[in-house]
Parts: sequence; structure tokens; C-alpha cells
Amino acid sequence: MCNLFRLKDPMFATALEVAAGNKLYQLVVDTEQTGKALLDSSSLKRKMTIIPMNKIKASSISDRQIKTAKDLVGRETVFNALSLIDFEPQYKTVMEYVFGHKLICYSLDAAKQVAFHPMIMTSTITLEGDHFNPEGVLTGLLCFSLFFNTK
Repeated sequence: MCNLFRLKDPMFATALEVAAGNKLYQLVVDTEQTGKALLDSSSLKRKMTIIPMNKIKASSISDRQIKTAKDLVGRETVFNALSLIDFEPQYKTVMEYVFGHKLICYSLDAAKQVAFHPMIMTSTITLEGDHFNPEGVLTGLLCFSLFFNTK
């Protein structure tokens, strides 16, 4: 999957890597038949998750949620993850599957406000890779330091 898009600005690399998570290294194929043939042929040398483009269900954060986020913390402070990458049109569904419900924020405070706002409620990642998930999970160096008193 990571070979199917390009960053528009390397400043967002860490945030987008966190946004994609392990999906970044999944294998994209055209159909489930191709995926099954790969698995049956034993040509894969390691365990692999396969994304058949004809079967994945993808969606994106709504324009209303993006507008609410920008109004809340500032237009130049929050970005739809999809808007930060370039990709070929045939991979739109794959990119929505991976990045569609992620917002990228410049600051920790902005990310926290956006992620937990009742009209937004979507995963938000800072440039440094701290991840706020409205389901209650926080990921990042900040969280580690809070629990272990490290800096």
C-alpha cells in the first residue's frame, strides 16, 4: 500500500505513518480471486494482509466534520489526511480505507479538541504522531511519559 501514494509535504510523514498504521504494509490486489491465488500458491514468504480493491468498503470524513474542525481550531491547523497525499484515481477507495477517517493537526491541544468534539468524533493525529481516538485510546510519547514519568 505504501507504494501507491506520495506525500505532498514531508512535514506530514510521521502523522500519516501513524494514521495508516499497519495498513501501510498491506498488499493491494485487484480482486479477491487474485488474493486467494496468491495465498494458495504459497508465493508469499511471510504472513500478509491482502486488500482486494473490489471488496473493501471505504468512506471518508464528511465535509461538515472537516468544516467544524477547521472552525474549531483554525483552517491552517487541521487537515484531512487524504488531502495530504497524491495517488492515482484508481486507488481512491484504498486511500479512503486507509486515511479516510483521519485528521492531522499541528498541535496536541488542537488534536484533542477536534477528536473529542461531539460533531467530529474521529481519529486525530499530531505532526509528532500522537494519536487521539474518540473511542478513548491515546497513543504517543506523551502518553508514555504520563505513565512512567519520563520526558
